[in-house]
Amino acid sequence: MPFRPAHGNGRFEQGLIAVLVTALCLAAVAFVTLPRPGAPVALVPLNAKAARELPRLVEAPRTLLLARGAVDGSFIIQGDTPGFLEALSKHGVLTLNATAPGCGPSKVRAIP
Repeated sequence: MPFRPAHGNGRFEQGLIAVLVTALCLAAVAFVTLPRPGAPVALVPLNAKAARELPRLVEAPRTLLLARGAVDGSFIIQGDTPGFLEALSKHGVLTLNATAPGCGPSKVRAIP
């Protein structure tokens, strides 16, 4: 006769574990890929309009263009303009931490 737990069939617990593991994975990805203040940022256009506008957008004051990104049409920048990264997301540009694996040139580091 198979063992049956006294508190149910365990489906709730399995579902809860799956939700917790998924949340932890998403938090880890966000921790690695979200831009950090003062660190280089990879700008990746998500559509054709963003790809056309991105070269003009990266010429913002107090923004330094460091390199072209690993993805076609992307750029690596550094700057501390408040609200600049948030404004880029409205233009269809994904902002990522450029020092994260696969997000930019391997030699890009924050300039003190």
